Amino acid sequence: MSLPAVRALKAHMPESEILIISKSGLSSIYKNIPEISEIIEIPHEKRTRAFLSSIRILKSYRIREGILFTNSFRSALIMRLSGVRNLTGYSKDLRGWLLRKKKKFNGKSMHQIRSYKMLIELFLDHKVGDFPNSLVFTKKEKESALNILKKNGFAGNSKLIGISPAAAYGPSKEWPANNFAELIQNVSQKVRNTKFVVFGSVKEEEKIKRIIDSVSEPVIVIAGNYSLREAITIISSCDVFVGNDSGLLHTADGAGVPSIGIFGPTSPGITSPPGDKTELIYKSVECSPCSFRVCPIDHKCMSRISVTEISSKIIDLLKPLSK
Repeated sequence: MSLPAVRALKAHMPESEILIISKSGLSSIYKNIPEISEIIEIPHEKRTRAFLSSIRILKSYRIREGILFTNSFRSALIMRLSGVRNLTGYSKDLRGWLLRKKKKFNGKSMHQIRSYKMLIELFLDHKVGDFPNSLVFTKKEKESALNILKKNGFAGNSKLIGISPAAAYGPSKEWPANNFAELIQNVSQKVRNTKFVVFGSVKEEEKIKRIIDSVSEPVIVIAGNYSLREAITIISSCDVFVGNDSGLLHTADGAGVPSIGIFGPTSPGITSPPGDKTELIYKSVECSPCSFRVCPIDHKCMSRISVTEISSKIIDLLKPLSK
């Protein structure tokens, strides 16, 4: 969701070098983006040693100006202590005194992409247009992704359907595991020559195992043994992608893959993928959006989304590929 803002900045400052500072493990999202001069990785941990290491890394770059897409006090303090004096960001988490250009945080009232774009406008002191959120993959990366799929049982001529059943935010964002299992069975029986690939992290392997143990159809599992970059490149090779409101759903959208996004406790108006190839499924029950990480009651915002509804939409998206 930050890519449109990055592209807007480069368009209005074409001679400037744009450095992306990203936690290790997440930086590969920005790979091959031509508007970005360099990607700087800092430690992911929140320990003191990681904090000091981040400052040392950034000091060596002698960065003059910075725009904070993050809203934490920690991120602003790291930037200031590394020598960045001119900081632009939202005045949140008691960090306003660290910022040169600041704006009251409005992230709960508008889409995240618009929120990032407003920071660019604050930095530039003028409006900017709309820019794409598209990811960029090389031919070599695509070939490598296909080889991984083939090693895991993909014949190459099947319709590939990606599934992302988890969400790092918390279980309230997750459509039930048994629904995903039933979905795989349902579509596999109705549409011939399909192959499902399930994505997730090491932490999500238990939920993924429950799903694949419940289906008779063999599925490909991309979790734990592959890097984030490999996973999102494989997603870009899918014909259809289905996922909860999560980072992987956004990568599918950024890769231009026809996708179905399942939303429950979060508002599509704030965090939905912007692409016209992504269809959102959202049941506006009386308690949503609540943004709880764990549902304290009956999780009806998710349970009211039926397997039949999702499978029908997958089948509709696959129809053009069968002609």
